[in-house]
Amino acid sequence: MSRRRNTSHDGADKKRKPLSLKDLSQLRKIFSYLRPHRVLWIVGFFFLLITMGTSLLFPKLLGGLMSSSAVNLRGNMAQMMGVLALQSVAGFFPVVIFVIVTE
Repeated sequence: MSRRRNTSHDGADKKRKPLSLKDLSQLRKIFSYLRPHRVLWIVGFFFLLITMGTSLLFPKLLGGLMSSSAVNLRGNMAQMMGVLALQSVAGFFPVVIFVIVTE
């Protein structure tokens, strides 16, 4: 069997360096390259939020589908298909938008 490593000397106990003005100026310089593409970046982020929301909604709808009766099975199935369609469309656009922005 392998022995457990001593994790006290791996650098995890070091304090984090606080942000300095130099770090913030470097961050500002990086974000200056995004300024011409600001609208596309916001639209892409919006589509990412939609994708994330539908991903979180999927297990809830799946649970409702599993516990549904024969009467409302068709409605629950339509909701599930709608969420999957929305997720696929909303998941496509951030990829395309962020490829355009980063080129």
